[in-house]
Parts: sequence; structure tokens; C-alpha cells
Amino acid sequence: MLKFTAFLRNEKEQAPRSVHNKCENVMSFLKAQKVRGLVGKNDWPRYTGEEPEVYEQAELETLFAACDAEERLWFEFFLMTGMREQEVMHVHWFDVNLRASTVKVSHKPDWTPKAYKEREIPIQKLVASLQAAKAKHDKSCGLVFPTAGCRPKPSRNYAPPR
Repeated sequence: MLKFTAFLRNEKEQAPRSVHNKCENVMSFLKAQKVRGLVGKNDWPRYTGEEPEVYEQAELETLFAACDAEERLWFEFFLMTGMREQEVMHVHWFDVNLRASTVKVSHKPDWTPKAYKEREIPIQKLVASLQAAKAKHDKSCGLVFPTAGCRPKPSRNYAPPR
């Protein structure tokens, strides 16, 4: 297990939290198989839990003021759902239930949610904006936030216009 931990950290360049989680998964499997005592309590990989960055209302207002309607919906979607980047990138219109005011994080043939966990998230404050976006969306593309070529839209390095 110590070699596995070193491999994840050094060869795969995994973050400390990921190394800990993967070791925990292996140890849970081994425990279910009645294999115990491989790792001492001081041998577990350590990580520092980070506090998420919290944006102040003034910062959010500045961001939203610089956005067009499509960008505003995109950033509001992140803010109000708490979804991860990959989850937002892979939201399809069939995941959005405007009547029930929910969006579902669901498995797709080309994408699987983190830890294989599907879930439903309330979106009451986004319903009107999503209805307007759905009325305008390209019917040949099922993604809620696509690129021009109907590919999942990444948010990395994205900066709204100034």
C-alpha cells in the first residue's frame, strides 16, 4: 500500500486528496475481503482540506454586469446548482425538468459523474432563464451549454468580456 501511495503521488502526479481517496477505496475493498492490518494509522496519505473560495456579492455583481445573457445564465447555473465543471459541461436538455424545477446529473455514453453518483438539484431561480434559452437553442444539439460545434463547453481560462 505504501508503494501504491508513492506511485499515485510520484508517477501519476495525483493530488494529495486523490491519493488519500484512492487508498481509502482499496482499503475498503480489502477490508470487505477480510484483509486487515496492511497500513498503520500513521501510514495513511495526508492532505489538507481546503476551504472553497467564497465570492462577495459585489464581486458577483461585477461579474454578471460584464456578461451577456448566455454568459450570465452559464455562471448563474454554476453558482445556483453547485455543480462541478464537468457536470455543467455535460448537462443535456433531457436532464432539465422545467416543470419540476430540477436538473439531473446523469450518466451519458461519453461521460460519467464523479464517483458514479447521479443526483437531482433544485433550480427554481433558473427556470425562467432556462426556458428562454431552451426556446432559442439549436434543436440539433442536446447540450444546454454547447460550443459552436455542439461540443461540451469548458470553463477553463474563460474570462467574460470587460
